[in-house]
Amino acid sequence: EEERVESKPLMEETIKSLSTIYSINVSEKGQSIHLEKENITCTLQLHQNYSQHDLIDQSVKLIYFLDKLVAAKKITAAGNANDPINNGFYIFFNTLLSTLDEHSSLLDSFTYDELKQGTDGEFGGLGIVVGMRDNLLTVIKPIPNSPAAKAGLKKGDKIVSINTTTTYGARLDELVEFMRGSPGSIVEISILSEGDRSPRVLKLERQIIKVNSLTYKLIKEGSSRILYAAIETFSSSTSSELSALLKKHIKDDKTLISGIILDLRSNPGGLLDEAVKVSDLFLSSGPIVSTIGRNREIEIATKDKIEAHCPMVVMLNVDSASASEIVAGALRDNNRAIIIGQPSFGKGSVQTIFELPGGQAIKLTIAKYFTPSGSSIHKIGIEPDIWLQPVFKSKSNENIFGYSRYLGAKSISDNTLKTGSKHQSKMFYKGYFVSTDLERSAEFTSDDDTEFKFSLGLINHVASFYNGSNPEGTDRASHWLALSSSYIQDFFNKTNLETVTHLKDQHSINWHTKPMITEQTHVKSALSLSIKDTDSVLASNTAIIPWKVSNKSNEKFENISIFFSTEGSSEITSEFLIGSLAPFEMKEGNFSIENTHAGEGTTVHISGGIAIDNIPYLQYRNMKSFSFSSTENTALDAILSLDDQSSGLIRGSLEPNENAYLEVSIQNSGENDASNVSIAITNLSGLQINLQDTNLNFERIEKGKTIKQRIPITASTNLFSSHLKLGTKIIAKGIVQPIFNEHSIEAFSGVITSQSPKGIGH
Repeated sequence: EEERVESKPLMEETIKSLSTIYSINVSEKGQSIHLEKENITCTLQLHQNYSQHDLIDQSVKLIYFLDKLVAAKKITAAGNANDPINNGFYIFFNTLLSTLDEHSSLLDSFTYDELKQGTDGEFGGLGIVVGMRDNLLTVIKPIPNSPAAKAGLKKGDKIVSINTTTTYGARLDELVEFMRGSPGSIVEISILSEGDRSPRVLKLERQIIKVNSLTYKLIKEGSSRILYAAIETFSSSTSSELSALLKKHIKDDKTLISGIILDLRSNPGGLLDEAVKVSDLFLSSGPIVSTIGRNREIEIATKDKIEAHCPMVVMLNVDSASASEIVAGALRDNNRAIIIGQPSFGKGSVQTIFELPGGQAIKLTIAKYFTPSGSSIHKIGIEPDIWLQPVFKSKSNENIFGYSRYLGAKSISDNTLKTGSKHQSKMFYKGYFVSTDLERSAEFTSDDDTEFKFSLGLINHVASFYNGSNPEGTDRASHWLALSSSYIQDFFNKTNLETVTHLKDQHSINWHTKPMITEQTHVKSALSLSIKDTDSVLASNTAIIPWKVSNKSNEKFENISIFFSTEGSSEITSEFLIGSLAPFEMKEGNFSIENTHAGEGTTVHISGGIAIDNIPYLQYRNMKSFSFSSTENTALDAILSLDDQSSGLIRGSLEPNENAYLEVSIQNSGENDASNVSIAITNLSGLQINLQDTNLNFERIEKGKTIKQRIPITASTNLFSSHLKLGTKIIAKGIVQPIFNEHSIEAFSGVITSQSPKGIGH
């Protein structure tokens, strides 16, 4: 797309994006472009014969302008905390690249190292996949044979501290870096598992962690032997690992397995050539993928000694992207596998890396790819043959169909929006099921992994028709689907009923399991979504946005949901289920957006849309724009102390079985009053203590004032720690980021006799 990099349009789009992201005022007079923010100014000339020399010359001028804004703390770059880059060049160049597409960017050295580790599949550390849950570092899963796995860490364990660093309220990227280090070095972590009386301390030796991109298991289901293989990411060893696995179970061109489940759920992609090689393992002829950049290239499958002539299922979800979509598209279009799950992410472009001095790099899009049928999946995704839609158990009606479902919706093209009826006509089956786990379990046979159990049952159902063999001429996905129709229908009859009942009972939502097919133009004239007026400038870390959805026709609509996203965010997406909308009915509610950027002047642009049966039909760009601002003179702090004057024998120390009070003092040392103050207290000490109240709210705390409140605290029969850890999180209007702190109160775990005097030390 060479027109995208012509000098004048490139500079114009960059200026437009800078204005949007950083609230810079831009005015035009003739060929002059004037930029201004709080009395800091810059003027550029964009004349008719704007050359590449002009682009370079004025880029330097614009970088100098941005540098002055950074120095005056008017704007800040969203650099990585481990590799902070906060200057005009970083801001300018990243903004320029983002005008090309969402996948082109300037990588700092930390981010580039992370990318290389992902593709090389090797790094030094403890071997844990982690995430932030309840403001604490949490184990998602340990990597097999790693120091973490050998120490017994398991999914859901809370990592309370790393060496002397608390994880409560810290940044994930910083904590990950703390766990990495030189092989052979020791790291001390404090772990709190569900049901633990107290945190336990583990000393682990860092090792070179070799991440196998493939995990597998041979499963015996009735008379069938089914090979399950999950690819986490497409690294340089993926195809060789999978090839070795297939050779182990397929000998002398004779299939010893009844079927294959290839799990690509939450696989973000990786190396393009590895995706081609993996696809080739299951195909003997035909196209795999075509890429169109400056040249067109087509990858063709080759005859291989490894030929698995057996039923095959590929599992996808909304987080399956890029290379995983290439594999799924190749196997689907060649009628080699049944695709099960949800429509994938929809990343249909190819990037390459250009290394820069200082360990940095440019990631640049160089081509788009197409499936064998010639379809682009960019911002559409791979459509499954069997759509299994999870409905997650939640107290609130927000994202109960899962997160990140409409991240690309803010850029959906008109052609994509017209795929509603097309999507339904291509769909074979669609069903719903209730799930309790937002994340795919690391266990192969998780009780809650309905998609896995469904896939296992389907392959076993097909294999039973031929007693484990696969007669010539039946090696087609369409044939397996036809054989499975009764199994699929019986499965959906049960799960659909459970889902409809759950949504009605828990959320008062009327949902139907038969898809509603309608025309895009009809929906556009009948339904509307709007955001009510709110303050354009919000001095708070969280914005509450009121919405309204209306049916302006005399026809009833079913299975309506609405979604919102914020421009520039890779994570903030909210979806709400509406269910049915009667003729001329209106429904309304609120959604919240947290300001994830530091500093003042962060402008947020909200886009939204309406979906029917999980498919976006209407999309509204820039429904609302507003700015966050921080009140620097509001300064809050919390102090926790033990009040045990009316109980216990040792003053100032919590004793076994003691009932006392925790005194919470919230101090406003700033120059402004603080309003809408909330403090959440988190127990970091396990079952040693019990807190009756963990959330406190104050309408206003005047400047210079301290408010105190006592909450009951009870000690268990056994105390194992001399210092009991607690965490506090403070939010208030006027504070952009929550304030996290860790606190400690003394405890006495020894034996106390009745003769022990008050005030004894320990």
